[in-house]
Amino acid sequence: MRPLRLPPQPGGSHGAGHGPHGDRSPWWRLTPRSYRLRIDRERAARRTGRDEQTHAETERSPLLRLLGQVRLDGAQRRLTAQEHALVAFLQCCGPVGRPAIVEALWDGRPISDHRVANLLAEVRRVIGRRHLPDPVDGRYRLAHVTTDLDVVRSVGMEAADLRVSGAASFGIGLSQRLSKCLRGRPFGDRAGRYWTWVDDRPALLFAQETAIVDAVQAVADLLDRSGRPTEAINVVVAALECCPDATELVVDLVRLHQRVDRPRSAQRLVDAWEARMERLGCGPAPNGPRRALAERQAASTGTAVTTRLPR
Repeated sequence: MRPLRLPPQPGGSHGAGHGPHGDRSPWWRLTPRSYRLRIDRERAARRTGRDEQTHAETERSPLLRLLGQVRLDGAQRRLTAQEHALVAFLQCCGPVGRPAIVEALWDGRPISDHRVANLLAEVRRVIGRRHLPDPVDGRYRLAHVTTDLDVVRSVGMEAADLRVSGAASFGIGLSQRLSKCLRGRPFGDRAGRYWTWVDDRPALLFAQETAIVDAVQAVADLLDRSGRPTEAINVVVAALECCPDATELVVDLVRLHQRVDRPRSAQRLVDAWEARMERLGCGPAPNGPRRALAERQAASTGTAVTTRLPR
């Protein structure tokens, strides 16, 4: 009597294209169809899960908050003040070499290369090599890291496009995204010893504040056009926490207060602004809040603007 030859089992060895990962093995042909369908579904689910995980890891990037207290969201642990300063410096000024890092974080004091290497290695361990790759030609930079200022610029561009296309009804969604970013002045906690590099770069602060003002003005205009002047006021007030010296925002706020029939609020705002400028030793701007207030008053009375600016 001939011995029964059993088909190869799933745990056995198979050549390429055979066994449980191929369709030509005897074991696979003798497997009931329902079981084969279940195996196919499980394989497809595993492949889909791997693809989704890879996509999520690719799309997910830490959010570096530069407005208000500097903070990196999405890291394995909370970074120290020095690590936050390093991450912000690499993001805003990179790629940079180790001498520039020493000059920025230690104000040029003599620091050993070992200490700088340890700081870079610790930050790389926390945020991952994908976001702090190995240096190229001795220069370090961050990769795949988004900042709240990037979000602000994106919102500003979307608001400008919507303003051109006339789709003002989308302003409320943009204002919500914008309000989540407006938490304070750029590098608001830069009083520590690791932030002297910020004060040495006024052009960096000017560019950031300009991006905030442009985005807020575009979003506030959308909200005003869609019949939501109160929401526009809230956005401008939040932006003034980030850019308290922005004359354009104060002018917009005066006009919005007048739009919702709040003349006393507009007058108090103008008086407070002029008092602030006087303390700072600055004179009134020719097209400042006082001019906006006078234009509204002249429009209501039908006369020309003759209000002289205070000296």
